[in-house]
Amino acid sequence: MTVEGTAPHGLLQRIAGRLRRVLSARAAGEAQLREMVGLFGEGATPPEVLLFGDSVHERTSRDDSDLRPIGRMVADSLEGQATVAWICHSAYHAGVYLALSRVLEALSCRPRQVVVPINLRSFSPQWDKDPALACGDHVATYSRWLAARRRAAGPFQGADVGPTRGEFLRSPVVYPGGVARTVADMEMIVRAQPTGREGREQRWRDLFVYFQMQPIEPTHRKLQLLAEGGSLLASLGVQPLLYILPVNHEAGARWVGPGFGTAVRRNAGVVVDRLRQLALPGMRLEDWSLSLDIGNFFSDHDPTEHLNERGRAHVAKEIARVTLEQRR
Repeated sequence: MTVEGTAPHGLLQRIAGRLRRVLSARAAGEAQLREMVGLFGEGATPPEVLLFGDSVHERTSRDDSDLRPIGRMVADSLEGQATVAWICHSAYHAGVYLALSRVLEALSCRPRQVVVPINLRSFSPQWDKDPALACGDHVATYSRWLAARRRAAGPFQGADVGPTRGEFLRSPVVYPGGVARTVADMEMIVRAQPTGREGREQRWRDLFVYFQMQPIEPTHRKLQLLAEGGSLLASLGVQPLLYILPVNHEAGARWVGPGFGTAVRRNAGVVVDRLRQLALPGMRLEDWSLSLDIGNFFSDHDPTEHLNERGRAHVAKEIARVTLEQRR
């Protein structure tokens, strides 16, 4: 029984949980901001290479013996050749990287190079339109700091502005064969736990379609944010290195069919074509979307880009290689 004038216990728990998440996200954004100011503020000895990253750069597989994140692997590879720092957090995306670049603009020191990952899944409705993955608290923290320094008039339009939860759930999802789906339909599949083999395999197929096969258009807002961020870095005299993260394409082809690789190539091509139009001085753009086999990911049915120790080591080695080539 609920006593009149009091909230149900379940509602209070949900409110408390939401408050904890908000405070945790705000604290994380403030920690990243302090890190940036410490690395590039007045009087600092800045690292030569700064890496941005999302959860791919941080997470490790339960079967890994090497638990180093990609940033540490790159730093170890470049030891004695370049100093390296990294700013990474789960769900970071083009809008956050632009916000961090604007923070860098307001600071006294610069890295020589900034490495920016491009996660193709971040363009999908599963990520792009989910308010929970917008990192709005982080972007708002950077925006307030810049406003206080009188370097920005207000929040970053486009970086933290997205649909509401309701709009997110009503968003259409393109599915092979022309079957009409919505995000709400697909989110039910994400939460489902089928017990039979046939049900599990159908779920894996649906998730690969939902996470990785949604068409990216040249006008996508995250492409615009990537272009703006790259241009800003170049204007600061920083060499941008942008690369498309590997996709678990062999697993996708196993569960969806050959159309999966075609969709990934198409989406990567749209991103590459748009960013090459910038013709930024000193910029390097790498497409590693189809570069790794199934043994580099967490599992043979994982539709995300999360890499095991072998995959992280490969990406880190390539970042180190291109970083050295870029500065010649």
